[in-house]
Amino acid sequence: MPDAIPAAAAHEVGLEGPAYWSPELYKLELARFWRFVCHVSEIAEPGAWVRYDLGRDSILVVGEADGGIGALHNVCRHRGAPLVKDERGHCSGRLVCPFHGWSFDLDGTVRSTPKMHAGFDRTGWDLKKAWVEVWHGFVFVCVGPEKPRPLAERLAGADYSGFDMDQLKVVWSRDDVVEANWKIAWEGGLECYHCPMAHPALMKAVPFDDYGDQLNTREIAEYDFIPDRNVFPEFQDDMSKQGIRHADNPGRGSTAIQWHMGVFELFVSHDGATAASFRPLGPTRTAIRTLQLVPADAVEGVDYDPARFAFVAQVRDEDNTLVELVQKGVESSAFEPGPFNRDLEAANRVFTEVYRRAMA
Repeated sequence: MPDAIPAAAAHEVGLEGPAYWSPELYKLELARFWRFVCHVSEIAEPGAWVRYDLGRDSILVVGEADGGIGALHNVCRHRGAPLVKDERGHCSGRLVCPFHGWSFDLDGTVRSTPKMHAGFDRTGWDLKKAWVEVWHGFVFVCVGPEKPRPLAERLAGADYSGFDMDQLKVVWSRDDVVEANWKIAWEGGLECYHCPMAHPALMKAVPFDDYGDQLNTREIAEYDFIPDRNVFPEFQDDMSKQGIRHADNPGRGSTAIQWHMGVFELFVSHDGATAASFRPLGPTRTAIRTLQLVPADAVEGVDYDPARFAFVAQVRDEDNTLVELVQKGVESSAFEPGPFNRDLEAANRVFTEVYRRAMA
C-alpha cells in the first residue's frame, strides 16, 4: 500500500463480520503482518531464545554468538520435531533435537547428525529461517515468503531520536489471552470513545472532553505517530529523576506510535516506555503482551514505582472484558458494521482502511 493517502479516502464504516471470525481470512493474515516477539534485553546473552508460535509456525528468536539476533523455524530438518517446547530458555551454543539428537548452531547451521549412514552430506540441512528485524530494541518477525520492506524504512517517520532507546530493560510484563479476534482487541486500544463506559478510574484522571483524537488523523498510513503527546498531570514523569529523555528534548509528553501493520503500540516518556502487542492464536482468540520498560540502570523504588503498573493492568482487564463482548456481537447474523465517529474513532477508520488494502 502507499506510504500515505488522504484520510478522506477511507471507508465510513467498519469491517464486515467475517473479518472477525473467518478461518480463511485468519490464515491469509498470518504472513502479511509483522509480529512483535520480545525486547533485545530478554535475549541479550548468546544462546538465549524466545519461542513465538503463529498459526502452524513456531519461531525461535535467538541471541547469536556474535551478538546478533536470528529467527529460526522451530522444526528439526530430520523428522520435523520441535527443537524446544518451553516458551523461553537458554542453550549452551547449540540447539539439539530431542528426537534423534541432530544439533544446530545458534545461526541455524547444522552441526551434527549422530549415527547417520557413512557418506551422508549435511549440506543443505540447516534450519529454515524467518524474517527478523530489530527496531529501537524491539524484535519483530515475519513468516511471509517474500522479504519484507525494512522496518527502518517503513517506520522512518517515527522519530525517537530524543530518547536513549537502546538503554532500556523490561521490569514488568503481563500476558493475557482473550476470546476475541486480534482486530477487535487492537481497535479497542485505538480510541477512547468507550472510556466513559468502560474505564471509570481512567476517567477520574483524564478529562474526556479534552482527550481529543488519540493519534494522527490526517492521512492513512500503516502507523500513527505523535511526538510529545500531551500527558495529563496524574501521569507525568518526575523530570528530576533519571530517565532516557535527552537534555535537548525538553517536552514532558509521551511520544507514541501505534503500528497497524505490526499490531504493536509504544508510548515513550522520560521515565521509560509502555509497549503492547497483539498475537492471533486463532480466528477468535488473541494473546496480548504488555511490557513496562525503564532505563537499564534504574533502581526499583528509587527511579520508578512498580505500583504504577497496577493501573495499566486494571485498564487491560476492563478492555479484555469489553472485546470479548464485542466478539459475541460481530458473530451474530444481525451484525452490520456501523459508522465511525470521525473525531473519536479516526484511528480505527485508518486501521480498517490499512487492513483492507493489505488484504486486497
